[in-house]
Amino acid sequence: MIYHLSGNLFTSPAKIRCHQVNCRGVMGSGIAREAKQRYPDMFAEYQMLCTQSGRENLGRVQFYEAPDGTILANLFGQDSFGTGKHTDEQALYRAMESVKAFAVQQHYSVGFPEKIGCDRGGGDWASVSASIEALFGAPNDPDCYIVSFQPEPQTK
Repeated sequence: MIYHLSGNLFTSPAKIRCHQVNCRGVMGSGIAREAKQRYPDMFAEYQMLCTQSGRENLGRVQFYEAPDGTILANLFGQDSFGTGKHTDEQALYRAMESVKAFAVQQHYSVGFPEKIGCDRGGGDWASVSASIEALFGAPNDPDCYIVSFQPEPQTK
């Protein structure tokens, strides 16, 4: 079942929290930057993987279990970064397939940011959302949360 939420992916009910990464070892903006700040050990492992395997990571997933029990899934859906289109929708789909297989095996729920790979990566949300629907839309599929970012209110 797919649920649409507003909020922050990192505080969503999903056990596996997914975001797209590049193969260059850079988490400089968006959700990737927040993941890097929240989980510096994950970032070090990610950089090492990028140094070792580079573009070979395209279409793969790096799973990281954080001390708080969160499982972060770095989906290698783009080789490079910058302005323009960098998302490879086929690679992102393959990574999502791996996430689904792991979620089914472990009986975990999955979370994706709305427009994963589309805002900064330049992907086509119609295509990416169709992939999520195909993978997680059936009644027996793992629960899937698509989280539309909503900043938390500022406290004084």
